[in-house]
Amino acid sequence: MAIEGLPAELPPLASLEALPPESVRPPRKVGGCPYRGLSAFQEPDAPFYFWRETFVDALERAVHTKQLVAVIVSSSGYSKSSALFAGLIPRLRKAGGYLFASFRPGGRATLPPPTPARLAQ
Repeated sequence: MAIEGLPAELPPLASLEALPPESVRPPRKVGGCPYRGLSAFQEPDAPFYFWRETFVDALERAVHTKQLVAVIVSSSGYSKSSALFAGLIPRLRKAGGYLFASFRPGGRATLPPPTPARLAQ
């Protein structure tokens, strides 16, 4: 069978190979799916969060050099939450010395549990 539009140097398709039933096929070795759909990336997703390093680098510099860092509000889907939760927070957590509180408008703040060292401060 020749497929219209394919270059002539490609051999014509003679047959399709039938796949064996799934029950006898060896399992494929695949990792976790990095696609998060419309959900924001969270801290456990940090290994899959990339292509925003320049923005996260700028946020990290701001945290180290400014007393207060405000995150700009924009339309949904611009990676604001993902940049914080899968980009900046994992970096700062790895560096140590930071406490994190997460809250959204209308919600209640999620504070880290108290520790003896923090209570002594």
